[in-house]
Amino acid sequence: MRPRALLSGGHTIEDLASALSRAACESFRHTPRHDSPLTPIERLLLRHSAQGWDTRRIARELTLSEGTIRNSLSRIFKKLGLDNRAQATLYYWGLWHMLDI
Repeated sequence: MRPRALLSGGHTIEDLASALSRAACESFRHTPRHDSPLTPIERLLLRHSAQGWDTRRIARELTLSEGTIRNSLSRIFKKLGLDNRAQATLYYWGLWHMLDI
């Protein structure tokens, strides 16, 4: 089951209300519309991570090692200019405008 909303600190009440409104209407979209620098497998890893799957579960599902998953996620973060899974999750769920990047 995917999250309906992801709320984080450091944003205005208007930002949070807008995120909740989009989640309630399910009018949000996954990942930005611009051309993605990610490969198909990287997009799959990003999706699994954004859905809350831990490294072990992703590795098991894709029959890869946990180290390979960690390294791949690091490459994804670098390509997207992100620092961590929380930022990647916001990016995936179309809330990248909430990132201070």
